[in-house]
Amino acid sequence: MMSNESIAVEPEWPMAMHDVVMILINRGYLHSPEDVTIVRPGYKPVSPCGRGGPEGPLKPNQLKWMAEKGKFYFCWYVGSYLRLNLKKGVLLKELILDPTKQNVWEFLCEVEKAFK
Repeated sequence: MMSNESIAVEPEWPMAMHDVVMILINRGYLHSPEDVTIVRPGYKPVSPCGRGGPEGPLKPNQLKWMAEKGKFYFCWYVGSYLRLNLKKGVLLKELILDPTKQNVWEFLCEVEKAFK
């Protein structure tokens, strides 16, 4: 059974998530708001990127705000994670980052190297 306990967020989590998402947007791997989701088991998922108009690019404004503040605008519950659906025409890969189990900066470096 999942705990409904929210956990303390390290300030580097939102900063690293923003940086990863920006790298992947700039390199053409993330296209729609559904490509960037924070999954919270037992709770509504969060889509922190909006589209800049009907045909516009993703707008990472919420991710930027979180990175600058060093916190999320929602509760991070036990078992939550960032899910990224990478696409180049078709779905290539799903990346998952659980900052409670992975080092966010190592994840950022791996993404930087793997998706050029």
